[in-house]
Amino acid sequence: EKLSVVLTQSAGLKHFPPPPKMK
Repeated sequence: EKLSVVLTQSAGLKHFPPPPKMK
């Protein structure tokens, strides 16, 4: 479960600041 949480947090952090170009 910890691995899942870490993966989710890593992906979340990377997606948290979405570049304006992507939007």
